[in-house]
Amino acid sequence: AAMIVYQLPLIAFAWVMLIETILASLALFGVYWKQNNVPKKWKTSRADLFLLIKDGISLILMTIFLGIYTKIDQVMINQILGDKASGIYAAAVVFAESWFFLAIIFTHSIFPKLIQQREENNDAFLNSLTAFYALMFWMPVLAGILIFIFVDVIIQLAYGQEYLESAPVLKTYVWAGVLVFVITASSRWFLIVGNTRGLAQRALLGVIANISLNIVLINMFGLVGAALATLVSYFLVAYIYDFFDDLARPQLSLKAEAIAFPIKLIGRVYARR
Repeated sequence: AAMIVYQLPLIAFAWVMLIETILASLALFGVYWKQNNVPKKWKTSRADLFLLIKDGISLILMTIFLGIYTKIDQVMINQILGDKASGIYAAAVVFAESWFFLAIIFTHSIFPKLIQQREENNDAFLNSLTAFYALMFWMPVLAGILIFIFVDVIIQLAYGQEYLESAPVLKTYVWAGVLVFVITASSRWFLIVGNTRGLAQRALLGVIANISLNIVLINMFGLVGAALATLVSYFLVAYIYDFFDDLARPQLSLKAEAIAFPIKLIGRVYARR
């Protein structure tokens, strides 16, 4: 707060963040040392080191690709349609993505349980994963239906009458939330089985698809075209990639079961009567 009050330059914030990271790292190392984990006892393994480097590179690439294909639509809109169109599109996107953090919260909360179940009982792991996929599919679907129905009211309350042009964009983009939740959930399976290369590859697929589709669809349909490009590219990442990855292919059946999960649940309840 003091840095803002005294209007310090941006580089000062960068230095503060760096110092904060160093101090936090030293604190963690101190706790580690206090628990008698003396660095002299460390043993190195070339195989483990190579695996860590390999996984680290894949995760770094995934993060870069993810950042590109989730934001490239706004960059391309600004270049093709101009600042005003970019602002209208951004209004819809910001609202549509405002609750995506729930996907991360739910995923982090169940991740340790999934790891434990895979080690103890693979069948239980697959059942839990299917139920998790069902939650991460149907929750955003229900939210999407509500947003789709009341989109005009939502836009007016959130931004005002002048941003009603973003309503068609929001009606389309809101369904990307379903795919974001599925992508977030399935990413944990990739990590559990160690398929970090797959994470990078499907993120790269998202980059290629989103850029290619935006070039075509923005010129054809304007802002709605950009939302459609995002929707299709997310679908490719969430579902179609699995078909081409030998390790991930079985996940398609789990995701299909997740979509049908409510029907099966209702059937079971009805059968007990």
